[in-house]
Amino acid sequence: MKRFFKALASLLTVTLMLPGTVTSAATPERAQSQTVSVQKTEGLSDSFITGADISSLPSLEASGREFYGFDGRKQDLLKTLSESGVNYIRVRVWNDPFDENGHGYGGGNCTVDTAVELGKRAAAYGMGLLVDFHYSDFWADPGKQQAPKAWQSMTLAEKRTAIYDFTIQSLNTIRQSGVTVGMVQVGNETTGGLCGETSKARRYALMKAAAKAVRDTDPGILIATHFTNPERGLYSDFANDLQTYGIDYDIFATSYYPEFHGTIYNLKEQLEAVHNLTGKKVMIAETSWKYDSELIGAYKTSVQGQADEIADCVRAMAELGDYAVGMFYWEPAWIDVPGKTEAERSAKREEFGAGWASSYSAAYDPYDAGLYYGATACIPSSLFDPDGHPLESLKTFKYVRYGTTYEPQNLLANPSFESGNASPWSITEATAGTVSISSTATDARDGGKSLHFWSSGQVVFSAEQTVTGLSEGNYSFSVSAQGDDIGENASLKIYAISGGTRYEQSFATDGWRCWKVPLLEHIPCTNGELTVGVEVTAAAGAWGSFDLAELIREPETYILGDANIDSRVTIRDVTEIQRRLTDIPVPVFDETAADVDRDGLDINDATDIQRYLAEFDNTGQIGEVINKYN
Repeated sequence: MKRFFKALASLLTVTLMLPGTVTSAATPERAQSQTVSVQKTEGLSDSFITGADISSLPSLEASGREFYGFDGRKQDLLKTLSESGVNYIRVRVWNDPFDENGHGYGGGNCTVDTAVELGKRAAAYGMGLLVDFHYSDFWADPGKQQAPKAWQSMTLAEKRTAIYDFTIQSLNTIRQSGVTVGMVQVGNETTGGLCGETSKARRYALMKAAAKAVRDTDPGILIATHFTNPERGLYSDFANDLQTYGIDYDIFATSYYPEFHGTIYNLKEQLEAVHNLTGKKVMIAETSWKYDSELIGAYKTSVQGQADEIADCVRAMAELGDYAVGMFYWEPAWIDVPGKTEAERSAKREEFGAGWASSYSAAYDPYDAGLYYGATACIPSSLFDPDGHPLESLKTFKYVRYGTTYEPQNLLANPSFESGNASPWSITEATAGTVSISSTATDARDGGKSLHFWSSGQVVFSAEQTVTGLSEGNYSFSVSAQGDDIGENASLKIYAISGGTRYEQSFATDGWRCWKVPLLEHIPCTNGELTVGVEVTAAAGAWGSFDLAELIREPETYILGDANIDSRVTIRDVTEIQRRLTDIPVPVFDETAADVDRDGLDINDATDIQRYLAEFDNTGQIGEVINKYN
């Protein structure tokens, strides 16, 4: 994982945004929309990997965290993943992630025992296992490649022997437990180093020893090397280095986090160049996207945005051909530990290693983990809500194989400017000719046209559209934007005006085809009318385009059986229904959710919930998240 977890990952992205305000309703704990649209990816083989790294799971479960299936019942996370199309798991292995007193460093306290436990559980659902050796006692990434404590004083020759022996011993331990290892990573994000070594000759000598250990253990195990930062355009250089130093491997793997690593087009070009040079297979070893964040990037920060990002990664691999073997989503279930207070949760993270780092890691990693320990690494990019219920985006792993359609009505006219003119958008320009309709396909994200802007003088314009006849409810508005040369003092905003209140979101652009998707959610509409638009003030020579504007009525959701609206179905819901039926006041009550059998609220609904809680037949799909309006 390339990110330094000095705070939640969402806080690391402020450089992508200009200062601005968003006036909007608070984001709910559960994602608003549980429905996604995913286009079928043609040409996917049965062996194509749609995988997930779930290394933190045992530590989360030890802390009391529970997970649920799509029917609202508690079930093994591995089963939920399998039902959602995940066919491979990835597990990191550290050498000794504990201090001298046995206290874990955190991040799941992942050892070979973690791989054994998760490998067994995955095998029960027919899923493969990738073992990700970091060759460190804690996180290894481009900026941090520490040798394990026990190896730090070794010579290079001694370290080569140690890495060879550790790899063989670890793989034999896993294999002797009855688990089949399908793939091994010999290092994690080794762009700038491996196991304390930074020079090419020394780090590749260690990688060569690790790869030999895998081959000597089982020639059938696929060997993956792992690099990152494809946006730098250096993957052919890395591939050349692997050839020069005689590394025996099968797959060139990459991390790809859209907020850091450039466009999907560049990623494909980089991996294609590697294959053309070496003939090796390629893979995305890590990726993720956020459903709830202030991040403005290539996708909406929403459940649909997660589905889009996963589907795009799968499609990019499929378009490369058979030599692209698949992709892994990084830690889709790494949510926080349970607890009523932050103090209680913090104590559990420390005890079970369920946060990204514990205070005990300071002795090994004093300048990063030792300063910024605590919290959970990727709550906003998980594919589960904070209570352990799966989001619909999790099903993207199976939806990419046959597709699924959920297309809420886009209420804007001419949203992608395909009519060839701007109407009914109202354009206001400080300088005539700043805005035009571009027919250049690469300026568009959807279709072949877009709203283009450029001026030799200062760029100042707005484009807005008013929609009337809307039903009461909440709406979301987004656009796709690309461009550059906007200047240090630029102001780019999308906005919505409802009932005299203006809601807005600032954003920035940073290159051609580097699409950004600012998003306004939960815009209330009570008078049937919304005005939405974009406005730009930028430096002379600024250029860019807008496309794929969307105004969508957000679906209202409820959990079937959740009468008291606390995001779970418990005996309390039965009590609340009984109170309502006997005319005893109930402070918070959702009659639609409580009416389980859809024939009017009665005692049968309470009985059905009791049967559900006793794990009798769930004929009413109690616990399922339902859209009130599509």
